[in-house]
Amino acid sequence: MRRRACVLAGLLLLTAVPSAFGLITATLPLSKFLDDAKFICTVKVETIDSAKLGAVLVVEDDLKGKFPVRRLLLNLKGDSEAKKYDHTKQLLKRLAPRMTIVLFVGEAKGQYSAFAYSNGTWFHLMATKAEDVPKTVFAFTHCEPYLRKTFKGTTEEMKTVISDVVAGIAKAPDADAKEPPGLGPEVEKKDAGEGR
Repeated sequence: MRRRACVLAGLLLLTAVPSAFGLITATLPLSKFLDDAKFICTVKVETIDSAKLGAVLVVEDDLKGKFPVRRLLLNLKGDSEAKKYDHTKQLLKRLAPRMTIVLFVGEAKGQYSAFAYSNGTWFHLMATKAEDVPKTVFAFTHCEPYLRKTFKGTTEEMKTVISDVVAGIAKAPDADAKEPPGLGPEVEKKDAGEGR
Protein backbone atom coordinates (compact mmCIF):
# COMPACT_ATOMS: atom_id res chain seq x y z
CA MET A 1 0.00 0.00 0.00
CA ARG A 2 2.82 2.38 0.90
CA ARG A 3 4.56 1.60 -2.42
CA ARG A 4 1.38 2.44 -4.35
CA ALA A 5 1.04 5.73 -2.46
CA CYS A 6 4.66 6.63 -3.34
CA VAL A 7 4.07 5.80 -7.01
CA LEU A 8 0.95 7.94 -7.15
CA ALA A 9 2.67 10.78 -5.32
CA GLY A 10 5.47 10.66 -7.90
CA LEU A 11 2.93 10.81 -10.70
CA LEU A 12 1.29 13.85 -9.19
CA LEU A 13 4.61 15.69 -9.06
CA LEU A 14 5.38 14.95 -12.70
CA THR A 15 4.59 17.65 -15.19
CA ALA A 16 3.49 16.25 -18.53
CA VAL A 17 6.26 16.02 -21.10
CA PRO A 18 5.30 18.44 -23.88
CA SER A 19 4.42 16.73 -27.13
CA ALA A 20 6.68 17.45 -30.07
CA PHE A 21 3.69 17.31 -32.40
CA GLY A 22 -0.08 17.49 -32.45
CA LEU A 23 -2.54 14.89 -33.61
CA ILE A 24 -1.36 12.74 -36.49
CA THR A 25 -3.78 13.19 -39.39
CA ALA A 26 -1.77 11.54 -42.18
CA THR A 27 -2.68 8.01 -43.25
CA LEU A 28 0.17 5.81 -42.01
CA PRO A 29 0.57 2.08 -42.72
CA LEU A 30 1.11 -0.29 -39.79
CA SER A 31 4.40 -1.31 -41.42
CA LYS A 32 5.79 2.16 -40.54
CA PHE A 33 5.11 1.58 -36.84
CA LEU A 34 6.63 -1.89 -37.02
CA ASP A 35 9.75 -0.64 -38.82
CA ASP A 36 10.25 2.54 -36.76
CA ALA A 37 9.75 1.04 -33.30
CA LYS A 38 12.92 0.02 -31.52
CA PHE A 39 10.79 -1.96 -29.09
CA ILE A 40 7.33 -3.49 -29.39
CA CYS A 41 5.81 -5.06 -26.31
CA THR A 42 2.55 -5.79 -24.60
CA VAL A 43 1.82 -4.31 -21.19
CA LYS A 44 -0.87 -5.13 -18.68
CA VAL A 45 -2.67 -2.36 -16.79
CA GLU A 46 -1.84 -3.02 -13.14
CA THR A 47 -3.61 -0.06 -11.52
CA ILE A 48 -5.51 3.07 -12.53
CA ASP A 49 -6.37 6.02 -10.32
CA SER A 50 -8.93 8.11 -12.20
CA ALA A 51 -9.07 10.77 -9.50
CA LYS A 52 -5.31 11.34 -9.40
CA LEU A 53 -4.83 10.65 -13.13
CA GLY A 54 -2.19 7.99 -12.66
CA ALA A 55 -1.70 4.41 -13.82
CA VAL A 56 0.89 1.64 -13.67
CA LEU A 57 1.55 -0.65 -16.64
CA VAL A 58 3.71 -3.80 -16.44
CA VAL A 59 5.45 -5.39 -19.43
CA GLU A 60 4.07 -8.85 -20.29
CA ASP A 61 5.67 -9.86 -23.59
CA ASP A 62 8.46 -8.45 -25.73
CA LEU A 63 7.47 -8.74 -29.40
CA LYS A 64 10.46 -6.84 -30.85
CA GLY A 65 13.58 -6.12 -28.82
CA LYS A 66 13.54 -6.05 -25.02
CA PHE A 67 12.15 -2.82 -23.61
CA PRO A 68 14.35 -1.90 -20.61
CA VAL A 69 11.50 -0.24 -18.69
CA ARG A 70 9.51 -3.14 -17.22
CA ARG A 71 7.10 -1.14 -15.05
CA LEU A 72 5.71 2.05 -16.54
CA LEU A 73 4.50 4.79 -14.25
CA LEU A 74 1.97 6.81 -16.25
CA ASN A 75 0.69 10.36 -15.79
CA LEU A 76 -2.69 10.63 -17.56
CA LYS A 77 -3.04 14.43 -17.39
CA GLY A 78 -2.54 14.96 -21.14
CA ASP A 79 -1.26 17.86 -23.23
CA SER A 80 -3.11 20.80 -24.83
CA GLU A 81 -4.58 18.52 -27.52
CA ALA A 82 -5.92 16.19 -24.84
CA LYS A 83 -7.49 19.11 -22.99
CA LYS A 84 -9.00 20.54 -26.18
CA TYR A 85 -10.67 17.25 -27.13
CA ASP A 86 -11.29 15.85 -23.61
CA HIS A 87 -9.00 12.91 -24.38
CA THR A 88 -8.10 12.04 -20.80
CA LYS A 89 -11.75 11.41 -19.94
CA GLN A 90 -12.20 9.44 -23.17
CA LEU A 91 -9.09 7.32 -22.52
CA LEU A 92 -10.13 6.52 -18.95
CA LYS A 93 -13.36 5.03 -20.34
CA ARG A 94 -11.22 2.69 -22.46
CA LEU A 95 -8.74 1.47 -19.82
CA ALA A 96 -9.25 -1.03 -17.02
CA PRO A 97 -7.10 -3.12 -14.68
CA ARG A 98 -5.72 -6.30 -16.27
CA MET A 99 -6.28 -4.93 -19.80
CA THR A 100 -3.56 -5.62 -22.36
CA ILE A 101 -2.07 -2.76 -24.42
CA VAL A 102 0.45 -2.95 -27.28
CA LEU A 103 3.29 -0.41 -27.22
CA PHE A 104 5.38 0.68 -30.21
CA VAL A 105 8.34 2.46 -28.61
CA GLY A 106 10.91 4.68 -30.27
CA GLU A 107 14.03 6.01 -28.55
CA ALA A 108 16.04 9.11 -29.44
CA LYS A 109 18.03 11.79 -27.62
CA GLY A 110 17.21 10.53 -24.15
CA GLN A 111 13.47 10.31 -24.85
CA TYR A 112 11.00 7.50 -25.34
CA SER A 113 8.04 8.08 -27.62
CA ALA A 114 5.43 5.34 -27.59
CA PHE A 115 2.26 4.76 -29.55
CA ALA A 116 -0.11 2.63 -27.51
CA TYR A 117 -2.90 0.50 -28.94
CA SER A 118 -5.83 -1.26 -27.34
CA ASN A 119 -8.95 -2.53 -29.11
CA GLY A 120 -9.19 0.20 -31.72
CA THR A 121 -7.93 3.06 -29.55
CA TRP A 122 -4.54 4.62 -30.29
CA PHE A 123 -2.82 7.06 -27.91
CA HIS A 124 0.61 8.60 -27.48
CA LEU A 125 3.01 8.51 -24.52
CA MET A 126 6.35 10.23 -23.92
CA ALA A 127 9.07 9.95 -21.29
CA THR A 128 12.51 11.29 -20.55
CA LYS A 129 14.79 8.35 -19.80
CA ALA A 130 15.74 8.29 -16.12
CA GLU A 131 19.26 7.22 -15.11
CA ASP A 132 17.53 4.80 -12.76
CA VAL A 133 15.43 3.01 -15.43
CA PRO A 134 12.61 1.86 -13.10
CA LYS A 135 11.95 5.51 -12.22
CA THR A 136 11.18 6.51 -15.83
CA VAL A 137 7.75 8.15 -15.80
CA PHE A 138 5.62 8.31 -18.94
CA ALA A 139 3.17 11.06 -19.75
CA PHE A 140 0.03 10.54 -21.79
CA THR A 141 0.00 13.28 -24.40
CA HIS A 142 -3.25 12.70 -26.34
CA CYS A 143 -5.34 10.15 -28.21
CA GLU A 144 -4.72 9.56 -31.91
CA PRO A 145 -8.19 9.14 -33.49
CA TYR A 146 -6.85 9.27 -37.07
CA LEU A 147 -4.67 6.20 -36.53
CA ARG A 148 -7.77 4.00 -36.82
CA LYS A 149 -6.90 4.22 -40.53
CA THR A 150 -3.72 2.31 -39.63
CA PHE A 151 -5.43 -0.47 -37.68
CA LYS A 152 -8.71 -0.83 -35.80
CA GLY A 153 -9.05 -4.51 -34.80
CA THR A 154 -8.83 -6.11 -31.39
CA THR A 155 -5.69 -6.13 -29.30
CA GLU A 156 -5.35 -9.89 -29.92
CA GLU A 157 -5.56 -9.31 -33.69
CA MET A 158 -2.86 -6.66 -33.42
CA LYS A 159 -0.60 -9.03 -31.44
CA THR A 160 -1.08 -11.75 -34.08
CA VAL A 161 -0.23 -9.37 -36.93
CA ILE A 162 2.91 -8.17 -35.13
CA SER A 163 4.07 -11.71 -34.33
CA ASP A 164 3.51 -12.84 -37.93
CA VAL A 165 5.31 -9.82 -39.42
CA VAL A 166 8.26 -10.05 -37.01
CA ALA A 167 8.51 -13.80 -37.78
CA GLY A 168 8.53 -13.01 -41.52
CA ILE A 169 5.43 -15.08 -42.33
CA ALA A 170 3.11 -12.17 -43.19
CA LYS A 171 3.06 -8.55 -44.27
CA ALA A 172 1.39 -5.81 -42.31
CA PRO A 173 -2.06 -4.87 -43.62
CA ASP A 174 -2.45 -1.72 -45.66
CA ALA A 175 -3.94 1.39 -44.10
CA ASP A 176 -7.59 2.16 -44.84
CA ALA A 177 -7.73 5.80 -45.96
CA LYS A 178 -11.54 5.72 -45.89
CA GLU A 179 -11.81 4.76 -42.20
CA PRO A 180 -13.24 7.70 -40.21
CA PRO A 181 -11.34 8.93 -37.14
CA GLY A 182 -12.46 7.75 -33.73
CA LEU A 183 -11.65 5.64 -30.71
CA GLY A 184 -12.35 2.02 -29.90
CA PRO A 185 -15.24 0.95 -27.68
CA GLU A 186 -15.50 1.88 -24.03
CA VAL A 187 -14.60 -0.91 -21.62
CA GLU A 188 -17.44 -2.81 -20.02
CA LYS A 189 -16.62 -3.95 -16.51
CA LYS A 190 -17.11 -7.60 -17.41
CA ASP A 191 -14.54 -7.25 -20.24
CA ALA A 192 -11.89 -5.42 -18.21
CA GLY A 193 -9.50 -8.34 -17.73
CA GLU A 194 -9.97 -10.09 -21.03
CA GLY A 195 -7.46 -8.00 -23.01
CA ARG A 196 -9.52 -8.33 -26.16
